[in-house]
Amino acid sequence: MLSESVLEELLRETPMREHLVREAWPDLSTESRLQISQAFDVGWMAGVPDWLSLLALNDTAVIVRYWAARLTHFQPPRPEGVDDVLGPLSERTEEQKQLYEMARTDSSELVRLCADCGETLTYQTLATVSQLQRLAFLRTLSMPHLGVFFQWLDTAVRAGVPDLELRECLREFVSLPAVREDLEPTPMNTSMMLWWRSAPALPSRAVGMSRELRGERCRGSWHISCRPAWAWQRSLPTS
Repeated sequence: MLSESVLEELLRETPMREHLVREAWPDLSTESRLQISQAFDVGWMAGVPDWLSLLALNDTAVIVRYWAARLTHFQPPRPEGVDDVLGPLSERTEEQKQLYEMARTDSSELVRLCADCGETLTYQTLATVSQLQRLAFLRTLSMPHLGVFFQWLDTAVRAGVPDLELRECLREFVSLPAVREDLEPTPMNTSMMLWWRSAPALPSRAVGMSRELRGERCRGSWHISCRPAWAWQRSLPTS
């Protein structure tokens, strides 16, 4: 494992960073390679640079390839018949083409799934795929949205996805750092709860807005998630 000071020096954002990591990579342990990829998982636009993805996707350790793949912004080919509205801005580089093909043909299903997320693997297809695909998709969400997830949960219940698998999906989703942060009690959340309680007394013209803010569209799905109450509660993280 790399010490904090060494990792900081190695990954300082300068032109030398790529050269230093390339020189160090062959002699690094699996844990240190994971450290380097994980260090780029910061901020709402987190992601490893293409040159690092290429290094990691050529690694013999599956976990190193997966760790980088889940933080790589893959650029799949544009579907036939779709207009190129962005022109040259949407052109894939040779590195991006190579990364996508490497991930799609990897021997590990986990790595392949990272390339599929957002393409063949979306919330629209999630109810009909394998449980591993669902969990991999949820784990790689960079901007998770509570409302969208519970809308999908409603769809999954109607599609007959088993309760045990749904509980696993719920646990995977609410364990995401961004979701845990959203669920933390805050003064704003408390104020909103007080406002929700008074919302029925609002004038009729405000009802539509109040329902939207109160999350009526996903509240039904939340109640569905509580149907086997003891099981769902046990699936939630406690800290």
